[in-house]
Amino acid sequence: MGRPRSKSIVQLRYNKQDESVCEGAIMQAKTMVIEDRSRRRYLGVTFLLLSVMMVLKVIGAHGAVIREAGKTYIVDQTGERWDVSQAQELGFDAEGFQYGIGKNAFQTLDNRSLSDETRGIKKELRVIGVAGAKEAQAYSVPKLRYHEIANTHIDAEPIAVGY
Repeated sequence: MGRPRSKSIVQLRYNKQDESVCEGAIMQAKTMVIEDRSRRRYLGVTFLLLSVMMVLKVIGAHGAVIREAGKTYIVDQTGERWDVSQAQELGFDAEGFQYGIGKNAFQTLDNRSLSDETRGIKKELRVIGVAGAKEAQAYSVPKLRYHEIANTHIDAEPIAVGY
C-alpha cells in the first residue's frame, strides 16, 4: 500500500482477530475528517466575518453630511459637527471627507517635551526642524509619529509642527 495522500485518510489492513482495534481506528479517522471539515468551516466563517467588518469600517469611515441653514457639516464618530462650508465653496465634495477620531483624542507634544540636552542623541535620528529669527527647534520624527503634532512657540509666536 502506498502512503496516504492526506492526513485525514487512514489506511488499515483488516484483521479478523482484531476487529475492535480496526473499528476504533475507523471511528478515529471519521472523527478526524469531521474535525477537519469543522475547522475549515470555522476558518471560512471567521474570514467572512472579518471581511464584512473591514468593509463596514471602510464604508463607515466617511462622516455623515448635514446641510442646514446654508451651512454644510460633517459629523465625526464622536457626534461632533464640523463646518465644511468654506471647503465646499472652494470645490471640495463634503461627502468625500473622512472624519477622524475627534479632537483631543491624542496627546500633543508641548514645551514640556523639549530639551536642550543633546547627549545620547544618535546622529541618524530623523527630525523636523523649525527656525525663527532668534531660535530654532528640532522635533524627533519617532515622537511626532506617536503624537502627530507639537504645539509650541518660536520667537514668541505660537506654532504647530505636524507629522
